[in-house]
Amino acid sequence: MNLKIGLELLRKNYRESILLIMESAGEILAARMKAHIEKHKNEYIGALRLVPGKQLLLYVHSVQSWMWNEAARMHILKNCANVRELAYSEGKFVFPRQAVGNLGIPLVGFGSKPENDEIWRSLAGIMEEHDISPRDFIFRELPELSLEGGERELLAEVKGYKLVEAGRDELFPGKRKVKLEFSLPKGSYATIVVKSVLA
Repeated sequence: MNLKIGLELLRKNYRESILLIMESAGEILAARMKAHIEKHKNEYIGALRLVPGKQLLLYVHSVQSWMWNEAARMHILKNCANVRELAYSEGKFVFPRQAVGNLGIPLVGFGSKPENDEIWRSLAGIMEEHDISPRDFIFRELPELSLEGGERELLAEVKGYKLVEAGRDELFPGKRKVKLEFSLPKGSYATIVVKSVLA
């Protein structure tokens, strides 16, 4: 749902964004948003301002992350013969099972400039398919949501990786568990490391 809301925000379809937020929000927030729209004749920006700022920003960041994941997936599939795929709510993660070179992949924002033709073609195709562009990351009515963009490395160095424990899971009878220990650089996600190990 976060991705859908984020895409509608980027398209400046604020009415649709609000309907999706109300569908997934708690009763109190949904009621406050509905009351605002009824009282203020469909004034959507004010209704969006009722949503906590970090939550609104999360929706826009979810689009950045999803596009990054898709560009990374396409790059790995094009450059690696041996991969493992793992489905997730918005697509598939692809993990290379052979050496792959590292490169920076853009987190698209209003300041994004093409640097790697292959990656940028992938991102441009994704944006065209979803009717958005880097300039859509500028929000004049909600400037706190504007994102300039950046870059994240395809690969992250995993330090101190250690299998601490493996065995029967006492919380979930009939299941097994593993306990891993490792550290990652800032901006990397432990959940992705775990998924790559288990994929």
